[in-house]
Amino acid sequence: MATDKQVNRIKYLRGNGLSQKEIAYDVGLSPQMVSVVLKKLSTQFNESKPVRVVSVLNFKPKETVIEFPPAEFENIRESETLYGSHNSLYEVRSGIVHQTTLPDIIPVEIYPQIADLLSNYDLPTVIYSKEDLTTRFSELCKSKIGSQRHKWKVLSQFLLNTISEFGIESSQEVHIELSEKLYNHFLKDLELIQQLYLEDMPDSDNVGMLVRFHIINGLDESLVNSTINHNQPSNHQIEFLKSIGTSYPFISHLLYYKSTEELFGKFSLFVKMYLDSNNLTVDDLRNAYQFKTLDMDLINKYLATGADSVETLEEIEEAGVTNVDELEVSKIAFNNKDIDLSEYDVITKNKSDRISKKITNAVDRNELDDALIHSFVLLESKAREFWGRSTAIPKNWRDGDEITEKIFKSNLENNRYYSEIMENNEYSPSSEEFQTIKVWFHENGRRMSNQMPGIIFNFNRNMVIKDLRMRELFCRNLMRSKIDFSANNAEIKAESLINVLVPILSEDGELHTYCDEARIIRNKLLHGGELSTDLVTRHIRSILFLSELINDELIK
Repeated sequence: MATDKQVNRIKYLRGNGLSQKEIAYDVGLSPQMVSVVLKKLSTQFNESKPVRVVSVLNFKPKETVIEFPPAEFENIRESETLYGSHNSLYEVRSGIVHQTTLPDIIPVEIYPQIADLLSNYDLPTVIYSKEDLTTRFSELCKSKIGSQRHKWKVLSQFLLNTISEFGIESSQEVHIELSEKLYNHFLKDLELIQQLYLEDMPDSDNVGMLVRFHIINGLDESLVNSTINHNQPSNHQIEFLKSIGTSYPFISHLLYYKSTEELFGKFSLFVKMYLDSNNLTVDDLRNAYQFKTLDMDLINKYLATGADSVETLEEIEEAGVTNVDELEVSKIAFNNKDIDLSEYDVITKNKSDRISKKITNAVDRNELDDALIHSFVLLESKAREFWGRSTAIPKNWRDGDEITEKIFKSNLENNRYYSEIMENNEYSPSSEEFQTIKVWFHENGRRMSNQMPGIIFNFNRNMVIKDLRMRELFCRNLMRSKIDFSANNAEIKAESLINVLVPILSEDGELHTYCDEARIIRNKLLHGGELSTDLVTRHIRSILFLSELINDELIK
């Protein structure tokens, strides 16, 4: 708070034309506090010398008239009654008349409302309306910030610097969402500071208080008018922006632009203040980027359960457990659950069938390798029959076709071979893979020219596909080359049977994953490999379940 001595000094210095900043330095207060004192002074009156003005049509004194400047006139005034004519005031004394002349813009009738200020302040030479000045400020905001959204997108690049400053690794999903929220917060702040600007300034219909406001705040042309560059704020606008700098650090500095480096720092404060206003911390923001969401309820679930994706949370809920550790235990138990052949009609209704007997015997002996091999024999016989008879299977690969795209997406997500390619932003294709792709196609199914693949993928020995879209295009072409819809029943490979039929017959992504893993393990066993430690009963159960689905379709 300012002391009486400081208040009197502020009045004196303001009356001598000093700026708020200069006054603040002199009295040892902040510019914001000086502004508060000046605003209070503008509404206070000195009642030590009462005065009233009698307006007359004309005043022609016969006595000697002595004219004084308004400040001196008020200092030596003795009478409570003054006579006002046009823009002049008269005090009648014995034998003489004291006169002072006010600027044309100041009506003599308001003299009682400003008399206490005349000793310490200069009279204004221009009277501005609140509407005019607030309009000028709004125009400044538009010229410096702009009304178009793309300008904010440029400013939002500051967010990348801020996130780095916080030691947070950025992610596109959260960056876009957070930029959106910051943009809306920015607009609200911008609207608020436009409301704050000259909020205490009286309207034009209250002439006395309006002039008093001008006097106290030194609103003259040099302070109010903008600099030579129309897009630059006036001195008065700068003083206001500085006064709100603590509450609105980024916007205030943006409007009277300093340096990009300084703006970066102010933007960081803006982000921190946004977090505070939403009861968030930098750690919360760090978690948001880690889990790729700003939903705090979802983040808290991640933290409580140890999950790292919505899918894992759903698995935890479905399994009826509380965290990922319990989920893992549950998965291990489920993956190793005993094989109950009574669940599969394809076995129970064909008990006398040779392959059914082999599967049953292997299961009874708990020989998982044999059970897997024999189950695959059953699957391939049913799958090849279905391949030759079913109209649900496409006759060729058509990009954009609903079934083809379903097959493609399921493989990207659930086939570990393709999903690993998609997740590896440093993926380097093998020569074998390139040799597999005989003809290259665009995403729309249009065939590429002979030179186009080399241009797109930059073929060379050390080729690395960093772009996600390019890796997807590579997988599409590789998958297209490996899946031959036109192959006859006997020639169709198990890889195609699994990767085509599972997406067609089931929405279960894990069924796809375990069936293809089972195929890989089976191939190793057939080529003299040892029993894989990765083999669990779920692999066999998945193959049997897929056989069941195919058998149901054949029965139909």
